[in-house]
Amino acid sequence: MKAKIALAAAFAFFVAGAQAAQVNSNNMPLNNGTEIIYIFSSPSSGASTGTEPPDLDGDLFWKSYPGDRVLCHFTDALGFQMEIDGYYEGLFDTDWNTSPSFYDRSHGPATDNGVNPGNYEPLFFTAGWTTEQFVSLGPSGLPNPCVSAPSLCSPPGGTCPPSGTINGYLVDIHFSSTPGTGILIPADGTSASDMATTYFLPGGMTATGGTCGSGDYVLQDLASQNESQEDDLGGTSAFSGFQVGRAPIKSEDSPTGPVPDPYVEAPQANITFREPILNVVGVPDEFTVPDDLPVPCGSGPTSMEAPYNSSALPPRNGGGGLAGLKLSTSSGFALLGGEIRDFVSAGTPNIAIIGFSRTPLPSPIPVLGGHLKVNPDGVFNSTSSVMSGMVMPCVFTFTSEGAFQSVLVPVPMVPFPLDLYGQGFVFDLSAFLGSTTNRVRVTLYP
Repeated sequence: MKAKIALAAAFAFFVAGAQAAQVNSNNMPLNNGTEIIYIFSSPSSGASTGTEPPDLDGDLFWKSYPGDRVLCHFTDALGFQMEIDGYYEGLFDTDWNTSPSFYDRSHGPATDNGVNPGNYEPLFFTAGWTTEQFVSLGPSGLPNPCVSAPSLCSPPGGTCPPSGTINGYLVDIHFSSTPGTGILIPADGTSASDMATTYFLPGGMTATGGTCGSGDYVLQDLASQNESQEDDLGGTSAFSGFQVGRAPIKSEDSPTGPVPDPYVEAPQANITFREPILNVVGVPDEFTVPDDLPVPCGSGPTSMEAPYNSSALPPRNGGGGLAGLKLSTSSGFALLGGEIRDFVSAGTPNIAIIGFSRTPLPSPIPVLGGHLKVNPDGVFNSTSSVMSGMVMPCVFTFTSEGAFQSVLVPVPMVPFPLDLYGQGFVFDLSAFLGSTTNRVRVTLYP
């Protein structure tokens, strides 16, 4: 099994990087913040950086993006597709005297693994390497944090962090310039759009000895360990997992195989999209300061009843956690809201609206430049009437973003699982044109 280390006091973040000029870049976090970081095999099991196909039996982890949950979007230019244009992630290393490379990663089909029904995993575990899109960012080129920020190291100005700690960067990476130059993925809202983003560890990294006493091990599996999604799969999560590989000693030896994460965990490792993104915020219990609640940003208040002291919440990159996709209503005090990410709209006067509906639309309906994919029923009218405001410039952590965070509305207890479908709309008051977000499916649980 992979080993974990708490982030609270053991890791020093050195934040670097800036958004390059881009048309749009919007985060879909699907986690509520980072508490831990994982280390896999020592020595690590995997292929050399840049090897395609990568070692499918080696150390790896993944995040799944079910089509019917989050990947449903339509534009006249691309049809039912969405465009990945970057990454927002952590890069840590136990020995910065050698500059680390980013983990290779792939974007490809995901499937229900059959062993744990409802858990999505990369299709390549059963079908081999097929239509995956392979991305190798290669060497980071980042300097030793001890040089950039001597106070992070011991002694100050030395080359190693204090004993028991490691240093790293939080990076915001963008690699496309104009629409269509990023990574295009299916987004028709069906199982044909189920996607897994997989991160492959390079082989041969060690976690002992070396210049600073902890080997030379690149670490990118930062994770949240306090998600509050409903546990509907017997303790596991549908949205992520990992594999600890090992080099075969005998011909019959094999890796551990893919393992879904516990339902309370989610990797950080965010991908960013060119399209406006709706992140749903779910809070299972109104009277508990929730880990899922993002720091307020944009023009929306924290809650209709504002029961929270937002200053007491830890900083995070917005978005909310997995409770926004699977929300328990058993407390009788659950809350539901949303966040629109739209970097471009933050620079123009606009009106932002989020609405939830009982029914998805089978075909998109053109609306003022965007495309509506939810039925404007009574639930939609009631939620959109209060979940409105303006996308505004926002700095969640260190780079400029554009966001509108809505009020959180009370959700009554439901007698059986019930689906809602959410979508966001942003109207540019200067161009008199609108744009719509992806459609998101939320399941309410009794």
